[in-house]
Amino acid sequence: QVAKGLPVQCASHGLSNTLGSKEDFDKIAPNGGCSLECIALLPCGHRCPLRCHALDPEHQSMRCNVRVPFICRKGHKVFGVRSDIADLCGDNSVGQAKSCEYCEICDEIARVEKKTKQEVARIKAAEQKQLSEQALQEANEEMAIQNELALLQEACEKTEQMRVAEKRAVALEKIRRQRELEEFCRTDELERLVQEDTEKMEQELAAQERSHRRATS
Repeated sequence: QVAKGLPVQCASHGLSNTLGSKEDFDKIAPNGGCSLECIALLPCGHRCPLRCHALDPEHQSMRCNVRVPFICRKGHKVFGVRSDIADLCGDNSVGQAKSCEYCEICDEIARVEKKTKQEVARIKAAEQKQLSEQALQEANEEMAIQNELALLQEACEKTEQMRVAEKRAVALEKIRRQRELEEFCRTDELERLVQEDTEKMEQELAAQERSHRRATS
């Protein structure tokens, strides 16, 4: 008689089954044993969390997932998995954690510290940005003031140049008028001298004429 599948029997539980398809392997013997829970105890004293399995029957590499109380290196009393605790006996005594990475309090403290550092870094970056923007604004205002001072200085220099030019024009006008007055005065003096010479000649001619009349009479 031909069997409908592969007859198997669990070495741990004595349960017999027939595997006729791939789905039967996944359903009946997912770990190479049977569908029942493993009844073996781990070195920590807790039951194996897997279904019946053929690999690692001595449970040398099996990790326990039962959470038990322990004290981390920073003194926090928390709950953790036995496989993550060093020097822990098979009973429920409190042991010492290998590292604080399994301590929920340490994890929360680390998370808060990280968040605080990020917030501090964000605040510092915002302050630095604000200081940079303020410095840029002050630099722009200083530049604007310098430009206004330069324009004012230029206007003052132009005003001074115009004032000097005006004074020079006034002085030149005074010189011109003085020269005109001197020229006018020289002309009057010349006419006066000519007039005096003319009058003197006329007087001499009159005197000569009178002398001639007396001589002839």
